[in-house]
Amino acid sequence: MSLTGAANASGITDISGQVNMTITASYAGNITANAEKSGYTGGTSTLLAYMLPAPALDSWALGENYILNLIDIDPRIYPKQVRLQLLEDGILVKDSFLEQDEVFEYCPSNCIFNATVDVIFKGAQGVAVRIGNASQYYEVNGTLVMTDGVHLFSSVNFTGISWLIEQGYDLKMMDIDYSSYPRLVYFELMYNAR
Repeated sequence: MSLTGAANASGITDISGQVNMTITASYAGNITANAEKSGYTGGTSTLLAYMLPAPALDSWALGENYILNLIDIDPRIYPKQVRLQLLEDGILVKDSFLEQDEVFEYCPSNCIFNATVDVIFKGAQGVAVRIGNASQYYEVNGTLVMTDGVHLFSSVNFTGISWLIEQGYDLKMMDIDYSSYPRLVYFELMYNAR
């Protein structure tokens, strides 16, 4: 018995020729099992392995039962990297590590979703990642679901220092990213407390 593709396996063949094995998927993709033994009919079988999604720091619910998850960021390397996972109906379909200004794309046959990682921020309180220029298309006919979408992932509810400005504006300094050079400051500008 041999395996090729997205899995590792271990197992035994008993005296009757029955194969008992444990298969562990190492990534999402096809696993092909090929059995050959003299005196027996050979055979090949293919199955699809799914990876389980990792726990998310934050999620963005998209159309068509898709969810984009922020899994982690690595602020220790330069440039910083973010890990994003896209799920369809709870099944992981795309797992990527991206740097700032890189594009996350899911295009199995036609493009379903793409977006740019605009900002990766690791502050003293938590993590924030801004995704911009997001577009999503219907799987069946390619019709546009969303265009120029923007989402701010955050691992915590940031608290900050507030400055009231004239005409109902409020400027908040939410956090500082000490790991970046030059230093990044996360500001929010609110109008009438919105």
